[in-house]
Amino acid sequence: MEARMYLDNAATSFPRPECVIRAVEGWLRSGGAAGRGNHAGAEAAAAILSRCRSALGTLLGASSPQQVVLTGGCTESLNIVLLGLLRRGDRVIASQLDHNSVLRPLAHLQRTRDVQLDLIGFDAVTGLLDEDHLQRLLSAGPARLLVLTHASNVTGRVQQVARLAAMAAAHGVLVLVDAAQTAGHWPCRLTDLGADFLALPGHKGLWSFGYGSAGVS
Repeated sequence: MEARMYLDNAATSFPRPECVIRAVEGWLRSGGAAGRGNHAGAEAAAAILSRCRSALGTLLGASSPQQVVLTGGCTESLNIVLLGLLRRGDRVIASQLDHNSVLRPLAHLQRTRDVQLDLIGFDAVTGLLDEDHLQRLLSAGPARLLVLTHASNVTGRVQQVARLAAMAAAHGVLVLVDAAQTAGHWPCRLTDLGADFLALPGHKGLWSFGYGSAGVS
């Protein structure tokens, strides 16, 4: 087989460390008991899930593991927040820099729940969101949610999320941060970013496929 150097870790990380493979294999071989039974297998499963929540809580700067919701990936985490939070006629602010895992659910909600979507402009040279435009959008009327992508999967530009989130908070707007490209590589503490919700994946940080999390302030 021809040797290759894998450089697309922003899409998905490969190869994963042996410790991750062994952990997943061990879980699969254990039978994967449900965590709410009163037998040894269930207690072992519950302990593993508890350790996962605690570790992710530390990563997110959560004050309690109960702020960590385990999901099947970042896309699912984003969908849970968007589909669970937004109601008919709500207004949401996002940008064209967001991933399709944000923009497509929002397009669906525009069709099915008459959700109003406003998009923040951005500087084509720096890749930074236009703060003045965001301020105008926030001042234009009530909004339910601001969605911010911490770092672009296309340009790699890291946004000034904490500053943008503070602007939203001043108007009583909730903030959802997509940390798909930064979790595990860049500080992603909920309070530091000003995030009410934060979505992260497993497969971009040398973790495994099929795992993700949502942090809730």
